[in-house]
Amino acid sequence: MGLHDSQVNKAERRYGQGEDTLGQSPRRIAAGSIRLMNKRLIWNRLSLDIPTPWETIVKGPRHLIFEHGLAPVLEIRWQPPAKPGKVSERVQRKHTETIIRQCNIPASSSRAQTADHRLPAAVLEQFDTTVFDAQPGSPASLLLVCKACSTTILAALHRATPAWFATHASVFESLCCRHDDAAFTPWQIQDFFFAVPAGFELDTCSFTFGISDLLFRSRRADLRICRLAPASEHLKRSSLPALFAAFCSAAPESVEIVDEQTLGYHSAPSLVEQLWKRACRKRPFIQASFNHFVEYDRILGSLLAANQVPPPEFTTPIANGYGIIQEKTAAADPHP
Repeated sequence: MGLHDSQVNKAERRYGQGEDTLGQSPRRIAAGSIRLMNKRLIWNRLSLDIPTPWETIVKGPRHLIFEHGLAPVLEIRWQPPAKPGKVSERVQRKHTETIIRQCNIPASSSRAQTADHRLPAAVLEQFDTTVFDAQPGSPASLLLVCKACSTTILAALHRATPAWFATHASVFESLCCRHDDAAFTPWQIQDFFFAVPAGFELDTCSFTFGISDLLFRSRRADLRICRLAPASEHLKRSSLPALFAAFCSAAPESVEIVDEQTLGYHSAPSLVEQLWKRACRKRPFIQASFNHFVEYDRILGSLLAANQVPPPEFTTPIANGYGIIQEKTAAADPHP
C-alpha cells in the first residue's frame, strides 16, 4: 500500500502524524503529570490529537463534534482565508465577526479575564486567542486565529473547567492548520487514512454503520473513498469481486484480480462511449481499486472518475496514500 512512500511520509510529518508542529511526539505531550493516550485526526486541512475514548461526529466539511459517553465535550468549526497567506487585520476582524455571528455566540459573552493562563503556551504562540465566557444555554467558546495562515477556528468547550483544560491541554497543543500548495492533502479519521490530490474539495460524506463513504470533486475528476467495516459482515452476503463490481459499476469480467485481497478496474471507453457518457454528464475514464485488510477486518476502496485518462499526479497519491492506521503504525514501529 505504499506505506513508505516518501511524499506521503513528508506530508504526515508536516501534518503531525509523526511529529507535531512543536517537534514533540503527540504521545508525549502532557499537561503537568497528566498523560493521555491520543489518536490522530486529520480532516480537511486541520489536524489534532484527541483522547482515544472520544468519538468523532462529522457535521460538515469544516464542522466536527467530539463526544465522550454520548455527551459532547468539544465542537470545532474552522474557515481558511479566501486567499492563502496572511490577511489584513481589517479583513480578519470582519471574518471573525461573521463566524461569531453565524455560530450564535451570545452578544453578552465577555472575554474571560483568566482564560489565557489555562491555555498551553504553545497555543498562544501559534494562535491569536479570544475566550468567551459560558452563558446560560451556551458553552464557553475559544476563538483561534492562526498567525501563519489566518485560518479561523472556533471551539465550543462544553466542559471548560480548569481541571478539564489541564487534562486535555494536548488537544489544543496539537492543533495544526496548513494550506500550503502541496501535491496532495492527507486525511485520517476512524481507523483509516488516505490522500487526496490537490484541487479536490470534499463534496459529501456519510458515516453509517458498516460503511463510510466520502466524495471529493474537482473540475477534472471525482474521487470516491469507501470503507466497509466489518468486512466479514459484508462478505457473508457477497463475494469480494461482487462487492467491488457494485462499487465501481463494472462488469464482473472486467474486474482485475491482483491477488486474493486486491482488486482493480480501469475503463478504456471508445470514442463513442466517451461521447455518450459525457452526454449523460458522466466522467468516462474510471480507475478503481479494492483492498481487503483481512487482519483488521476492513475493506477500503477508491474510485477516480475523470474526463480524460487520469494523470499520475492524481493516481499516484491515491494508490500510495491510503490504508489502515494500525497497519501503518505497526510498519513504523515493528518492535513497540
